[in-house]
Amino acid sequence: MFLEAEAGGEMPFAFVEYVSFGLLRKVTIRSSDRREVLKICRRVEKIKAGFMPEKKEEKYCKECTFSEHCVSNPSPMSKFF
Repeated sequence: MFLEAEAGGEMPFAFVEYVSFGLLRKVTIRSSDRREVLKICRRVEKIKAGFMPEKKEEKYCKECTFSEHCVSNPSPMSKFF
């Protein structure tokens, strides 16, 4: 999907690598996949700009080295994202 942005065209498929199993699979890119990638890119840009995401207790929180930096007070914007 990042190739789409670079090349200016739409890619109908992508390859997903399952590292733990040593598999490489061809998958069709759906519009929901594109939305999810854009959403993740926006979150990364916010983190780079110094805004940490709000803390949501998940199974990954116990392993995260940045959990002490998470914001625990929800903002009105959190209802939209």
